[in-house]
Amino acid sequence: MIKHFGVNIREKSSGLKLTRANYIKVNNKSSFIKGKVYSESFIEKQIKDSLYNYDLNMNYCRALFEHEFNEELKNFLSKTEVFKEITDLAGLKDVPGYYMMVLDEYSQVYIGRSRNIKHRIQSHWNKQKEFDRLIFGSRENSILSVDSFKAFDITRIFVYLTGELDQHEDEFINSINAKYLLNRTRGGTLTGLSEAIINRKTRRMPQEIEVESFNPAKRGQLLMKNTSQKERIEAIKAFESTIRKSENALANMAEKGASTTLIKKRLHALYIGLAVLETAWNQKQHHYTQKDLAEARHVLTGLFPSLESSYGKSKDGSPQKTLLERRMKALELAVQAINDLANK
Repeated sequence: MIKHFGVNIREKSSGLKLTRANYIKVNNKSSFIKGKVYSESFIEKQIKDSLYNYDLNMNYCRALFEHEFNEELKNFLSKTEVFKEITDLAGLKDVPGYYMMVLDEYSQVYIGRSRNIKHRIQSHWNKQKEFDRLIFGSRENSILSVDSFKAFDITRIFVYLTGELDQHEDEFINSINAKYLLNRTRGGTLTGLSEAIINRKTRRMPQEIEVESFNPAKRGQLLMKNTSQKERIEAIKAFESTIRKSENALANMAEKGASTTLIKKRLHALYIGLAVLETAWNQKQHHYTQKDLAEARHVLTGLFPSLESSYGKSKDGSPQKTLLERRMKALELAVQAINDLANK
């Protein structure tokens, strides 16, 4: 068990921070209609659309400026005059009021209310957003659900302790610039899903993912700087394992006289991915050009859909699932490292 804001949380094999690898947990059963089972084609499309939306949101957040976000937060706290920062949730069991969770690495906040603040905040940390509810709107404009984030993504918490819970939630939500909000609908009591949809909040996000448009000051914070030594070793080993597998595949294909163009291209990208991680973490030099980096990033990114599809279908707790998870995390880190190098 680990302490976070004064309460115990369980370590998870998928980690305690949101990543592209742990964002989706595939479920073929509908959370809307009891007994409905989704087809394979729906599942594949939902995975693809959800990851597209995830990437848009990540790039959107990375383009925000930290000092502007903190200024907005400061103005909100000054204007409302009722929220106080806390560092320990333990004393808020069965205590009613409003809460604001701050995700500094993303320049985002979420405002909610509850008759038991401690329980509600912990429920956000422990929840995995339903597979068929990841997108609320379209893949182009849906805001990531706060329930997709993990415990360690929450870096600050502010609360307003009061038993009057029917008056101010929507007012508080509307007091912060929407670009910093994870709330996906209006505050206050909603009669059901239809009312939540009617009052749905979305955001306009650039559809073209351009590395040059990111905020360099924030680039890499979400991944490269927050990896432990253990995670780094696992990522390096995952790359080495994938490279060995690809080298064996290349040798077998060459022996059989099959076309090896694609496998060679993939293998070259894997070599570059490993090299940039060694550069980022172990200060080893690499000889690759900006063109090499751009091509490798394109190839490595293209590996995600098939890996994530296999990951979603693999059995929880199985060695295969663990292996796939580590490979996806390693690829994600390599792509981030390439992005960093491309902007130096």
